[in-house]
Amino acid sequence: MTPSARLAAVIAILDDIIRSDRPSDQIMHAYLTKRRYIGSKDRKAVTTQVYTILRHYGRLAWWSIELGVPATGRTFLMMWLILGEHRDAMEIYDLFSGGEYAPTKLNHTEQNLVKKLQTKKLHPKQMPDGIKYECPPAYQHALQNAWGDDFATEMKALDAEAPLDIRINTLKASREDVFATLKADGFEIDLTPMSPLGLRVLNRPAFSAHELYKKGHFEIQDEGSQLLSILSGVQPKEWGVDLCAGAGGKTLALAAMMKNKGRLWACDVDARRLENSKLRIRRAGVDCVELQPLKDMKDPWLKRHNGKCDFVLVDAPCSGTGTWRRSPFSRWQDMGPTLPELTEMQLTAMNAAAPLLKKGGRLIYATCSLLPQENEKQVAKFLETHPDFKPVALSDMWKRSTDMPIPGKLDLSKHYIALTPAKHNTDGFFVGVMEKE
Repeated sequence: MTPSARLAAVIAILDDIIRSDRPSDQIMHAYLTKRRYIGSKDRKAVTTQVYTILRHYGRLAWWSIELGVPATGRTFLMMWLILGEHRDAMEIYDLFSGGEYAPTKLNHTEQNLVKKLQTKKLHPKQMPDGIKYECPPAYQHALQNAWGDDFATEMKALDAEAPLDIRINTLKASREDVFATLKADGFEIDLTPMSPLGLRVLNRPAFSAHELYKKGHFEIQDEGSQLLSILSGVQPKEWGVDLCAGAGGKTLALAAMMKNKGRLWACDVDARRLENSKLRIRRAGVDCVELQPLKDMKDPWLKRHNGKCDFVLVDAPCSGTGTWRRSPFSRWQDMGPTLPELTEMQLTAMNAAAPLLKKGGRLIYATCSLLPQENEKQVAKFLETHPDFKPVALSDMWKRSTDMPIPGKLDLSKHYIALTPAKHNTDGFFVGVMEKE
């Protein structure tokens, strides 16, 4: 593809994303799947440009309002090329040439826009701080209160590209063997600094065709999510429930911690997502997992299993604020339940989990949220209304799971931890553990 043809693809994808309420990665995948003739280098260039613009969407949207221009893929691309890449007017005219596969020529209004932008900066003094740091107004107050003076640092980290981490499936392979094989195959790779189960891979290669992936020797999983399985303190031969299992990523991590011994029910109210996890479960060589669709959190199946479990994981539905660096446009989309609805769902799930536990059983509460009202405040509410539960120091859970020393970055002195991109270089992730007395 020519540089202009790549830009035409970027415009088409951006327009689809801006108009749709579907996740941007799904839209990107659908676009490229229909155009298999696009080579790998061109795909990477187009994808990189789209995500770069999405990481600056709030700022570019602010400029579109300031300048009175439509919020379209074409306008956003022009603004980014000038404000972000500092292209001059002649370069823009050449790229928007109207030639074969290139974006159409600039009209009179767009030519005036290009002239105006030449004198502008991406971050003018009058731009509000929330917009400057790509923080939606709905979340700014809560995050500023949570982070204080670290707000700017944390938001900048949330706007950076996330690393690519993989979790070793210890049922089939060792960390050392996978590391050696991938290194020999030319991958730039390193150990994850906190998780003893992970590797960090540079340059974001495509893993789906690699033999070790096909054989289930590893799964793609952020280091923060890997830490959840360690902090759960899960042991072989235990019985447990993953109450909001979804596509099964954390289910597989728990099964590996159990050494495939015991019983683990993967439950969810979305039967389709559970069904989609079957391939991953087979590939991982896991046979201690049983899939159990639920109608809701009052499903009779739950009552029949009261008092039978050593642990229950509630990886609760949440705002997803901790995943913004992986899906930067999601922060600007209005998808799913509101925050009050989500917090109600979270407490409902924890309340449904509590009776499942036997005495000494552990309730593990987790979210991929950065908001205290979805995290530590929810744990506090649960403990207030459940006097038969007590907090468990995460340092104790770590020692149950691994002989490795606790990494210096992790403060496991409390019964919960809130991971952030700036402090831990993970997705925003929360884990809290409580024990039934």
